[in-house]
Amino acid sequence: MVQSLYTDRENAAAKLIPLLEKYRGNNAAVILGLSGGGTMLASYITKELLLPLDVIVVKKIGAPANNEFAIGAVTEDVEEFFDWTAKEDICGSEKYIHEVLEQKRKEVAARAFAYRGVRPKENIKGKIAILVDDGIATGSTMRAAIRSAKKRGAERVVVAVPVASIDSLLHIRTEVDEVICPYSSSFFPFEGGFYEHFPQIEDGAVLKMLRNKTK
Repeated sequence: MVQSLYTDRENAAAKLIPLLEKYRGNNAAVILGLSGGGTMLASYITKELLLPLDVIVVKKIGAPANNEFAIGAVTEDVEEFFDWTAKEDICGSEKYIHEVLEQKRKEVAARAFAYRGVRPKENIKGKIAILVDDGIATGSTMRAAIRSAKKRGAERVVVAVPVASIDSLLHIRTEVDEVICPYSSSFFPFEGGFYEHFPQIEDGAVLKMLRNKTK
């Protein structure tokens, strides 16, 4: 059974904020929330730490037998992550992968168009990019986001999440400059299991939050 660690995303953000205190007001740092739940979490952090907010628009690629199990991801910058060594019985055929990749590229482009109409991209070239999500399971979406931040020229990349899979963190630590994660577990069926309240975050809620941040 998964242990509930956080009441909700706001509570999880409150636990991360003290661990990010050294970046408070740093004009060389930008908080980037992974679209969806990560962006909502990031909004709480930026408000407290007086840092600019941006979004990394990313879509996970779900396994054919379980769409919630991420086997890959693609970002608005056409940065992709996929574990091509994974077994076919989990990830499906190469034909399935290429078909779903094409679909996800279209979905992420549409989402990025909507988000960027409200909040243009922050210039993170030469800056500290702090990537925030509400949890890391397989690590696919975060690893795609890391590639996106590097492509955009970030000088340092920091990953900040409330909870993560131990196995995924082992890989991610080799790809970034710093990882901030107060809790990791070898048993990690899904991120929401560590929260008492973990509603799906729709695009409308993210757009509303981004509009409020621009006022």
